[in-house]
Amino acid sequence: MDELPFDFYDGVFGQLPKKDLQTSLDLSGVLGAVAAEHCEKRRELSLWVRLSADLNLCSFVLGDNDVSLSDLRPKYDRIVAFTLLDHSVWNMYEANLSFEDTLKKVAFALRFVANCSFWSGAYSELFCKPFFRLLRRFRVFKKVTTSDLGKQCRKFVKKQAASGFLEELWLNEGSWPNEFNALLRSYIKTPKFYQLHCKSRSITFDFETVSTLLERWATGQLRRLSLDIYVSFGKERLVKFLHKLGCTSKKQTFKLAGRSSLKMTFKDNYINLDVDFV
Repeated sequence: MDELPFDFYDGVFGQLPKKDLQTSLDLSGVLGAVAAEHCEKRRELSLWVRLSADLNLCSFVLGDNDVSLSDLRPKYDRIVAFTLLDHSVWNMYEANLSFEDTLKKVAFALRFVANCSFWSGAYSELFCKPFFRLLRRFRVFKKVTTSDLGKQCRKFVKKQAASGFLEELWLNEGSWPNEFNALLRSYIKTPKFYQLHCKSRSITFDFETVSTLLERWATGQLRRLSLDIYVSFGKERLVKFLHKLGCTSKKQTFKLAGRSSLKMTFKDNYINLDVDFV
């Protein structure tokens, strides 16, 4: 295999995430040398963007505040997390840049983005539409955090939830349509799912959905669960199910051996339920 051109190996290893590069370090010859070079020089960065009120200029943080756009290296650098922040969020590292120019400079690295977050509803549906169209071109995501930001946003979330690769889903406020109930019922049964945060008065979970989540928590398949939603059943049925799983309870806290505590308030078919990180 060492007979293949160096540029070929360069291109192959340039497509791999750093964790896969690390498993390639034992390779010999040209393969091992190229893998070692990419592993040593690879930077996997996070990009936080805040736009001005008129949406024309942006400020951003790239990496740990020590990487500028001019420092980005197409061969080695990858953006693995993208966050669009509220207007109100802190003054950031570089400011007053054209957002279009910024996006052009980071587009090559965004091909590897795995996590994306859209904070609150600070930006309009019309403004957010191009973002979701752009992100839908890239690979499947491991984590998505968003409010309901319109049709393109919903299409994006549906695609990611149905991909089988999404590990964390955070749905914040908004008028999520009823069809998301069925989508979430299917999503929480996928093998890679391990974290759900859902805060929306437009979503109603049935007993099957909530019991599936709690069973995954009880069997150690769930890392974090946070619900702030309506349900279609009563408190007594849920408490009985938790006791059936082997939980002990004291006031609003339920405990199960080897699992993080579950805290729950339940009023008028509105549930607030939270399981901390394991």
